[in-house]
Formats: sequence, C-alpha cells, structure tokens
Amino acid sequence: LAGLDFLDQGNQLMHFACRNAKALVIVMPFEDLSQTRDKEFFAVALTSDITVALAKLPGICVTGHSYARQMLLSGSKIRDFARQTKAKFIISGNIRVQNDTIRLTVELTDAFNGALLCAQSFDHAYDVEKILSLQNILCQKALSCLAEHLCIASGFLENASLRVASGKVENHEAILQ
Repeated sequence: LAGLDFLDQGNQLMHFACRNAKALVIVMPFEDLSQTRDKEFFAVALTSDITVALAKLPGICVTGHSYARQMLLSGSKIRDFARQTKAKFIISGNIRVQNDTIRLTVELTDAFNGALLCAQSFDHAYDVEKILSLQNILCQKALSCLAEHLCIASGFLENASLRVASGKVENHEAILQ
C-alpha cells in the first residue's frame, strides 16, 4: 500500500511538471541479459544516462528511472502505469556482453496499443577500462534513434529534419513551434 501511495503522489507531481509536454515517456530499467548477469550496474547507468538525455529535449517529459523501478517493485503492470501517468511511450532495453563485444538494444513502444515504433541494436567493443566512454557512445547512439522517433510519433516533426549530433538535438526549437 505504501508503494501505491508513492505512485499516486508521483503521478500528481508528474502531471504538474509535464502539463505542457507533447510526449510523456516511461523509461523502464534496462536489463542485463549477459550470460553471467554481472553487468547490471552498466544497465542501470545506461538507463539513467538515456533518461537524463531524453529529459533535456523540450516537449518531452520523462519519468525518472527510479520512479519506473519503484513501479516495477510495487507489482504494477506497465500498461496500468502508463495509463495512470498518461504516458504515450515506453522505452525499454537490454544489454548483452559476449567476449569483448557489448550489444545495446533499445525499443520505443506505444503505451496504449503496445505497437513497436522503433527497435535498434548497437554493438561496440567492450573495454572495462573505458567504461564511461563506452557508456557515452551507446547513450548517444540510443538517443539518436529514440529522439527522432519520439518527435515523429508525437506529431511535432513534420517537414523539418531532426539531426542528433554528439548527443545534442539541433534545431529542436524550430521543430516544436
């Protein structure tokens, strides 16, 4: 019951903070699908970085990754959570490490009908000594894919072109007007 109280309070705050957003997005915690399941720290860090990067885009309101994690722990179903928060989109993903390669897979799903709007996998050399650099590279690749599809699906990208470079969306102010 305490978890539900937390969700109810969070929903009220989210509705207030996101009242002018064109797209409300839930970013689910990314999963570690590696054979040894010892990369959860990396999956959590990627979830956090992607959430923060998406939250910087004007017109897009993103649930905090800890809020989505709390929803999972409370036993709520993702569709019910999306309905409660009035989220339009769900982002989910996973990582897999095999030998010296890491694969990040991200998905953008319509929260109402479950339609898969975008799915992309990115492979990169896995070097634990350069983990932050790797995290930045994978985050930028995911952001490039997700930002464009979110803008199109939300209806604020029509004839304009969206360019994502170095993790920053260019010309986004013109797109949103």
